Amino acid sequence: MSLHATGLGYQVADTWLVRDVDVDVSPGQMLAILGPNGAGKSTLFKMLCGEWPASEGDVQLLGKSYSKWSAQELALHRAVLPQHSSLTFPFTVEEVVLLGRAPHKTGIKRDLEIVAELIELCDLQRLKTRLYPWLSGGEKQRVQLARVLAQIWPSQQQDTKQGHDKLLFLDEPTSALDIAHQHIMLKLAKDLTSRGYSVIIILHDLNLAAAYADKILMMQEGKRVGFGSVEDVFQQELIQRVFDVPVEIVQHPERGTPWVIW
Repeated sequence: MSLHATGLGYQVADTWLVRDVDVDVSPGQMLAILGPNGAGKSTLFKMLCGEWPASEGDVQLLGKSYSKWSAQELALHRAVLPQHSSLTFPFTVEEVVLLGRAPHKTGIKRDLEIVAELIELCDLQRLKTRLYPWLSGGEKQRVQLARVLAQIWPSQQQDTKQGHDKLLFLDEPTSALDIAHQHIMLKLAKDLTSRGYSVIIILHDLNLAAAYADKILMMQEGKRVGFGSVEDVFQQELIQRVFDVPVEIVQHPERGTPWVIW
C-alpha cells in the first residue's frame, strides 16, 4: 500500500473540518478527491501529504507514519504540487524545473537529462528559456508540475518504470489550464500510474475525474460519503445530494465511463 490513512480528523477550536476519514491508495492508482466548496478536500489533502498533522487518526506513507520520515528521505518519495506556487525570481523555465532535483545527488549531467525529458513531457519546449515570472498562469502550473516530477523522477535511466515507492499529490492542477492542457496534465498523471506511481489529486470537474481516476473519494461537510471505483461512487442520488443540483448519469460513448450531465 502506498498510502493508508485511518480515522483522520482535523479540528480548529471547536470545529471539526474533517472527521473520521479512512482512505488507501495502492501503487499504480490515481485517487481523485471530489466534493463541493467547503467539503474539507484541501484540509484532508494537507493531512494526506503530510503538510498538516492530523488532530486524530494516522497517515502511513509506504508503511511508515509521517513522524518517522526525515525531510530528506520524504522528498525522494513524495512530491506535492500546491494549487498556487509563488516564485518571483527571474529564473528560466529550465532553472525552475532543475530546482526539483535538489534532494538528489545524481550530478548535473543526469539532472539536466531528466529536466529535458520532463520539459518535453509537460509540453514546455518552446518556453525552456523564458523567464518564469512572465509566463501565464497555466504555463506556470505546467512548469511547477515538471519541477515536482523532477523531485521524484528515477535517478537511473533503467529505473524509469519503477515508481512503486513514489507518490504525487496534485491540488486542483487543472484550474488555470485550457481544455487541451487539462487533458495533457491528467494524461501525464495517468501515464505515471502505469509506471507504478500513486497519484492523489483534487479536482472540481467530475467528468475529468471519471475519465482519468481509478478511485474516487467523495467529501461532504468534512466526512467521507463515497469511496471506491468511479462506477461505485458516481451514482445519481449521491451526486445530487452532495452537490445539490439535479443530474443525470450516462455512459460516455467512447470511454464507457460514467458521464455527469446537469
